[in-house]
Amino acid sequence: QRNDGPSFFAGAQGFNIGNQVNVNAESSHVTINVTNISGGSDNILSKLNPIPDASHTRNLNSSPPDSRCLPGTRIRILKEIKAWVDSGIVFARDDTPTHVLWLHGYVGCGKSAIAQAIAETFAKKKRLAASYFFYRGSGERSRSARVAQTLARQLIATVPGTKTFVKGVLKEDEGGESGGTLPRSELSSQVERLFLEPYTSALRNPARRAQALVKGPFLTVIDGLDECE
Repeated sequence: QRNDGPSFFAGAQGFNIGNQVNVNAESSHVTINVTNISGGSDNILSKLNPIPDASHTRNLNSSPPDSRCLPGTRIRILKEIKAWVDSGIVFARDDTPTHVLWLHGYVGCGKSAIAQAIAETFAKKKRLAASYFFYRGSGERSRSARVAQTLARQLIATVPGTKTFVKGVLKEDEGGESGGTLPRSELSSQVERLFLEPYTSALRNPARRAQALVKGPFLTVIDGLDECE
């Protein structure tokens, strides 16, 4: 449809148009520009600006580490980790710090391969909250500046109920006196506000809590802390 007057979308808000094709016919040629126009409250999530190649779903060839467990290997350690995830937290004593499992070993012993295998296993079970693989010399991924934002974006996909709470944190930060201070705050504060608090808040919903109890605890995998620059 031809539009010779003011823009159809002047002052419009709260809409989403995908793959819009604008045709501009002048003299004997036609110019086509393909764009994506988005609007609405979900735009606030763009402020997360996650690192796209940091999770277990990255292309291992172009975004190392490219380690994988060969079929039939690491069976014992994988079984132990799976058992810890499935039952360690539920049956833990009060004095047992079971919420964190530290996998350690000498350089090249296969820690990243094990982390990749565990992340893939629990992702298939829809119980992987998020994953992050540090790698020295890989630009932003080798630094901690956007770890919390990257984990939060993955969490929204895994536990959709967290979306409202993450958006609330971002809006609150944007509307503060200093405006947008969260990205410059301590990493622990970013993880607390963007990841842990939205997760625990979402699970206060009785239905979600019951579902989580049936499915089992969620897991977050972070690999290569020694690679963080």
